[in-house]
Amino acid sequence: MGDARRIPTVAFDSRLKYFRIQGNDNVVLFRLGEMILIQAEAALETGKLADAVTLINQIRNRAGLSNVSDSIVNDQAKLRDELFLQRRLELALEGHYYYDLIRTGRASKVLANYSNNQALWPIPQREMLANKKLIQNPGY
Repeated sequence: MGDARRIPTVAFDSRLKYFRIQGNDNVVLFRLGEMILIQAEAALETGKLADAVTLINQIRNRAGLSNVSDSIVNDQAKLRDELFLQRRLELALEGHYYYDLIRTGRASKVLANYSNNQALWPIPQREMLANKKLIQNPGY
């Protein structure tokens, strides 16, 4: 409750979230919110927790939420959880969540009936035929 991202995310009219989109456009959007979250993740993973907190708070404040709790500002694991919660909320229905789970190795913990083999795509048959030294990824 109180999250300004809620209405545009669940609305049937995409113009509430994205404007200037025509029905036949093939546009990949890279929004400011996503860039801030990428920077926050980089800061978090390089141990710059204060910078990560500032950036996460920037995203939360844009959405009308208060700053993160003082109890987690020095806890990298809890900040990581908060960061990925904010990625999930900020980028809702944009197709990032699954790839975030794969990229961070959290897919097998979150998704039911998920095998780690699913994180790798199969090597195309034409590539396998062109190079006999290639070994197919597990599970294919």
